[in-house]
Amino acid sequence: MKKFILIDAYALIHRAYHALPPLTAKGGEMVNAVFGFSSILIKTINEFKPDYMAAAFDMAEPTFRHKEYKEDDIIGTIVKKLENNKDVEILILTGDMDTLQLVGKGVKVFTPKRGLSDPILYDEKKVMERFGGLKPDQLNDFKGLKGDPSDNIPGVKGIGEKTAISLFNRYQTLEGLYKAIDDNEIEGVSDSVVEKLQNDKKMAIFSKKLSTLDRDVAITFSLEKNKFDKSGKVKNKAAEAFRELGFVSLIERLKPAGEQGSLPMSEKKQARIAYKKIPQDLSFIKLNDELKNNQEIFLSYKLQENGNLESLAMGDGESVYVLDNNFSSVAKILSDKKIKKVGCDFKPLIKALWQENINLEGVEFDAAIATYVLNPGERDYGIAKLALKEFGESVADDSDEDLALQIGILRRLKPILSARLEETETRYIFEEIEMPLIPVLAKMEEIGVKIDGKKLNKISKQLEGGLAMLEKEIYESAGEEFNINSPKQMAEILFEKLKITGSMKGGRIKKTPGGALSTNAGELEKMKGRHKIIEYILNYRELAKLKSTYADALPALMDKKGRIHTTYNQMGTATGRLSSQDPNLQNIPAHGGFGDEIRETFIAESGYQFVSIDYSQIQLRIIAALADDSKMIEAFAKGLDIHKFTAAEINNVALDKVTPEMRFAAKELNFGIIFGMGGQSFSESARISREQADKFIGEYLRDFSGVAQYMEKLKADARQNGFAVTFLGRRRYLPELNSPNYRLRSQAERIAVNMPIQGLEARKI
Repeated sequence: MKKFILIDAYALIHRAYHALPPLTAKGGEMVNAVFGFSSILIKTINEFKPDYMAAAFDMAEPTFRHKEYKEDDIIGTIVKKLENNKDVEILILTGDMDTLQLVGKGVKVFTPKRGLSDPILYDEKKVMERFGGLKPDQLNDFKGLKGDPSDNIPGVKGIGEKTAISLFNRYQTLEGLYKAIDDNEIEGVSDSVVEKLQNDKKMAIFSKKLSTLDRDVAITFSLEKNKFDKSGKVKNKAAEAFRELGFVSLIERLKPAGEQGSLPMSEKKQARIAYKKIPQDLSFIKLNDELKNNQEIFLSYKLQENGNLESLAMGDGESVYVLDNNFSSVAKILSDKKIKKVGCDFKPLIKALWQENINLEGVEFDAAIATYVLNPGERDYGIAKLALKEFGESVADDSDEDLALQIGILRRLKPILSARLEETETRYIFEEIEMPLIPVLAKMEEIGVKIDGKKLNKISKQLEGGLAMLEKEIYESAGEEFNINSPKQMAEILFEKLKITGSMKGGRIKKTPGGALSTNAGELEKMKGRHKIIEYILNYRELAKLKSTYADALPALMDKKGRIHTTYNQMGTATGRLSSQDPNLQNIPAHGGFGDEIRETFIAESGYQFVSIDYSQIQLRIIAALADDSKMIEAFAKGLDIHKFTAAEINNVALDKVTPEMRFAAKELNFGIIFGMGGQSFSESARISREQADKFIGEYLRDFSGVAQYMEKLKADARQNGFAVTFLGRRRYLPELNSPNYRLRSQAERIAVNMPIQGLEARKI
């Protein structure tokens, strides 16, 4: 049987636009709807392999449905025209659940869930499962009673989904239901429901009419004119469009179209790459002569799983040489500072060459770092991603030829990225901050840090004992045993058995995406004091995290010398800060109890000492300087306790009258303001009423008017430019500032204020 995919274009575009966060193309255009639409379309084509495909767009001119809430339905009309064609199966791709009324023999609906994930294929059986036994042709009757606010269909007031389903399971249609009422033959229905049905009978009939798709739109349609192109031309055009829009992940999902065509061929396939294997006895002088005494060479490499060097390619972009062993033969070239090196992600190569007793010098241009500076919101800065994004070419590192191809990519890529750094005024960040940092981080990773494994093992056993005691307390408090690590079982104990609802201040407990009350740490903190089990659970979770994340995990990462070697991600955050992984050394517990003990397991080698360096309230000092706030600058200049000073200002009291509670609230506000903290969040963190919180924030913004004006300027500038920028020129693009979604827009405004401050203290280790 032939397959025909019929796309409900506007419905799918609408769903994609609201489902995905804002995305922008190189030109700044918002393209989240294009990305989402294309993504679900590729998935549908790859999964169902259509013979025919068409996209339906709503009519532009007014119709009776525009006047009565809804659009004419081209989809329904096409389905009707093909009803008698038994050789074609129709698959409707849509984001509009109204289309389910068309499901039947030979007609299915494929629709994504919220967020465009996990699309559902609806046949008649699936529709009946979703709507309590109702068939597709009963859905118009169903909406006649229940209504649909999203489509402005009123329905009958007071009739919900369960009631409507039960009525139509018995009376089948709206007409049958009202006939039973008129004939006084209604059974099993309360008087109040009957009264509602009678009062809104006209609205029910009207709502059913609005829900029914018009299947007689005057259009001309030919199935044969909508044959799906299997030659590969369409996919080739799509790949080119995706490259222009920056949809690299979508290009990768465009599978070859079989024997009749494929995606655009990479440079590797279009022409053989000229490269030479470097003989083991090749001298520095001879190779240097072969490279025509270039002052700049390009490097690409492949590592083994253990991080050691497997292959190395080098050249000027035209003459390329590949070495699979005996890397010492090119050591002089690699260590010559006068010969500038261009590559992509140098840090792993630097470390790998150290294992060969080679110091890589003259590192001048890292394409991955340049791309990160230009687009700090990306996730992948590898050469394969850059080749695909910039040139639509597919490269890997599986062979010598692949490495040679990467050299050609780098040669073309460098001038493009250099020009963009100049255009965006980010060259200083790239050349003076990021590039010099590469070998420093490599050395830090290579040296690592020593830990006391025996002490960690001892701490692990102590934590195990503490967990056992807390487990017993939790079970006694709950009155039964349950899986403490199961959010579902935890929720049943807290909210159903123990009836713990709301926070100590009367606020509501947030729900999970699935609709259940949340038991995450933030929500449990709100419930402190409502029941002793809450404190036990929070302590249990803290000890469990210390045990699994540190006491047990760190010894497993030790090398033979008792050292652990974290990886510092230079391109891991959008603000310019470093991140750390395997293990995360930036998240070691700071103070108190086992936190102090775990920090004490990090030890210095004999003859060395640890030095802790921290700038007091660095972010507050930065904002005071940038905002030129006279009061805050004066406080720092006099060496005053900034939090105590702030408390005195917003409470209008003398410094010696500031209480610990006042200082605590002021401290929360000082740092909260930088992160765009609102009244509710400040109320919770400072443990004060919402009324007090709003009053304090208002007073703060009046007292520190320079800070207030500066923050408003940051938001206005970011909205105008499309990005936030630090004093030194580091940028973070914020397309969400123009989002119609209030939550996304507000979040972007908070970032616009925080990023110039946090980004200026970036590279904090």
